[in-house]
Amino acid sequence: MKTNIELTAIKVYPFKQAKGKIKGFVQVVLNNALKLNGLKIVEGENGLFLSYPSEKGKDGNYYSIYNPITRESRTEIQDAVLANYEAAVSA
Repeated sequence: MKTNIELTAIKVYPFKQAKGKIKGFVQVVLNNALKLNGLKIVEGENGLFLSYPSEKGKDGNYYSIYNPITRESRTEIQDAVLANYEAAVSA
């Protein structure tokens, strides 16, 4: 299902020699109106995924700063970002 989100810019900053699970950082612009910084490309048990920023609360739990509301939006953004990441690391 296509969403109303237009990904007008995606900048991927892959690590040249990634150590650990984080493979790079990402900046996304939505609808030429909103820039999202601080996204991370992470290697998980089931492959790469897009991680959104979070902060650790006083209770020790992590809380999202922002994230997509719908599964469709999350999938659309993640698929586009990971395609850009794969293109960047294979270039």
